[in-house]
Amino acid sequence: MKLKSIHLCALVLVLVAEFAFFDAMIVRRQAWIYPRWFDQVQYLTEAYRGYERAQDAGIAAGVRETLTNIAPQGTLHDFWALGIFLLFGPSREGALAVNLLALVILQAVTFFAARRLADSWPAAWIGLAFMAALQCGWVGGSGSIADFRLDWMAACAYGVALGVAMAGDGFRSVRRAALFGGAVGLVLLTRHLTAVYFAAVYVLFLGVLLVQSDRRARIGRRGRSGGGARAIAGPSFWHNRAAIYGYYWGGHVAGPERALRDPHLGPWASIEWLSSELLLGQVGWAALVLMAGAAGALAVGRRFSSEAVPAAAPSGLREAWITAGIFLVAPAAVLAEHTLKAAQPVSILAPTAAWFGILACVCLMRRTKPRVAGGVAVLAGAGALLIVITGVARTRPSPAEERAAERIVALADYVYDRAEECGLERPRLAVTWILDGVNGPTFRVLGYERHQRWRQIDETLPTGLFEATRETVFAQLAQSDFVCLLTGASADATPWPFNRQMIALQPALREWCEANLRRVDTLELEGMPTTLYERRSLRAAEGAPGVELAKLLQRSPDEVHHLPAPPPGPPRFPPAEEVLWSVQAECTYPLQAIYGPVRYQVRGLPDGLAFDERRSRLVGRFAHAGTFPVEVTARNAVGTATTTLLFRVEAASAVGEIRAPSTAVVGRPIAIDYRAFDAAAELNLIDVVDATTGQPLGRLEAGEDEHQRWSGRYETTFTQPGRHTVLFRITRFSPKEKIPYTFFDRSCEIDVAN
Repeated sequence: MKLKSIHLCALVLVLVAEFAFFDAMIVRRQAWIYPRWFDQVQYLTEAYRGYERAQDAGIAAGVRETLTNIAPQGTLHDFWALGIFLLFGPSREGALAVNLLALVILQAVTFFAARRLADSWPAAWIGLAFMAALQCGWVGGSGSIADFRLDWMAACAYGVALGVAMAGDGFRSVRRAALFGGAVGLVLLTRHLTAVYFAAVYVLFLGVLLVQSDRRARIGRRGRSGGGARAIAGPSFWHNRAAIYGYYWGGHVAGPERALRDPHLGPWASIEWLSSELLLGQVGWAALVLMAGAAGALAVGRRFSSEAVPAAAPSGLREAWITAGIFLVAPAAVLAEHTLKAAQPVSILAPTAAWFGILACVCLMRRTKPRVAGGVAVLAGAGALLIVITGVARTRPSPAEERAAERIVALADYVYDRAEECGLERPRLAVTWILDGVNGPTFRVLGYERHQRWRQIDETLPTGLFEATRETVFAQLAQSDFVCLLTGASADATPWPFNRQMIALQPALREWCEANLRRVDTLELEGMPTTLYERRSLRAAEGAPGVELAKLLQRSPDEVHHLPAPPPGPPRFPPAEEVLWSVQAECTYPLQAIYGPVRYQVRGLPDGLAFDERRSRLVGRFAHAGTFPVEVTARNAVGTATTTLLFRVEAASAVGEIRAPSTAVVGRPIAIDYRAFDAAAELNLIDVVDATTGQPLGRLEAGEDEHQRWSGRYETTFTQPGRHTVLFRITRFSPKEKIPYTFFDRSCEIDVAN
């Protein structure tokens, strides 16, 4: 076997082993924990929604969703995750595999770039070892491989672009200049903020090229490289222009949040902070020692070589140093000047810092025997392996951290299961403190991962980092299904005005909750006693065992860490009712039984319908109008349940009905059930009118997922006796039609007695 083949096979084995090691030691340790470091909740949500869209409307629709959804920070994270989800299913482990692949690609590009730059296999392996040893990757904290956010992906993508530049001959080659432009375009799509960095990079490259003898051709290739990057990333930037402006300018520069996050560091203090964070926080002492040790060993080997070894490095080594300097200075200047100081964005400098170590070793190899260089490469690889193994071993959450995470997971499971058994499609959660782990978006993502069904959980509190009016706070509480009341914190322990407001309102909040809600249980979250309340009117479906938070908190670690979450009981179907449909509409009826994950079996499907087992839904088109019973059996890890769905299919495109009691009493509320279906999915409003008195009773607005099939219950109270005709005017909105609003009426007669 040729030497090149041996090195390439070894490279593949090392990268595969590294991927498996990081997956087992970091990713799987994190997959069951709630999404810590709140930023990744947004990115996980976008990734899971892209997958759901692909399942609903096809892969092309999912790809379109991931690339065109409004995302001010970047747009490729959910695209790469979608590819993995389509192969292995949606999960946190699959999402974090994107981070692992980013590291593998960075190391592979660095390997080949160092090999080409130095014409040396030992240099390639040293480059691989230095990238692997960077602390920011394996430390397991925010911004690392364990965190599905853009900082790590952007750092790897930026390092890939640098590797391509190192092997690019300083814009002497049209093909390599185009490859560099493509790499830059992908970095820009990964993290929109890097546009500021690359604007400076290209300007600095221009300054360097202006003093070269062959500047005209190289400057032209540089310009075409930048044009290629703009062509790749430009459409996304234009699509997200308003969001980018609002997020970065409004949120980071001109908005009120800047004052909350500004550490007020002067220029020198900013440079000192950035240097310390880069060298100690991102590169790490161990990697710095490894780089210094490798360079020292090469220097010693060079000094004591018994014979001169010709220089093998290409003439572009000097330009490589300049390129590394440009890639370091451009983002460093922005980060040092930026008002907000956060550790995660500094990781983008780490691969460049590693390249300085690589270049130092390449320079020392120039007159070092190949055997000595090979020995140093082996020692560097062994040192990197030791650094990674010992470092990763310390990333496991402590027993106290695991117990805290288990409590939050139990709380999220309770809210999810309780919402299911009470028939809440969009439960509303209020939390009287800003916590990464306890909020609506985090519970939504955790519920999807653990129960394998997307359920919208709306967050009523907090309203933001700043204070809300007292009236707003209590109005939001009144609209909530679940309330987490946190107590025992000090105002000195939080920088957020909302938290300080909650401390001041604590007695009134507790009094209101005790008077208006049902107390569920008390647990400790992040050192603060937390009492969970829920709306008193919540009632579990008939036959449901009723989830108990106390039992969930007493589960063994194996039960909590298990994915998917163990169901609290056998599956339960909601009460059977007729399902309105039209022969003019495709059927996409989702099967829903509580206490998932659930698998279904279907019998008695009418002509034209089929069962999509992967998406757990009935699909197709009814062949004709009529009434069709369909038997559905649900099975989970605990047991089974069976129900019969009764489809009432009409020939008309829009159908509806209301059901109301025939009698009522003045001053006592009654409930009127309504259902509507529109083949064109244009249901918009329902106006409820007492036609007898001409008095409007109320207006209902269709939710986001209710434009085609809409059902609910409307409560009203009569103030006058007699026979009343109640009219439901169901309005459809067709924006492309000449007359956009059309309607049809349904009415009922109710005898009202004193």
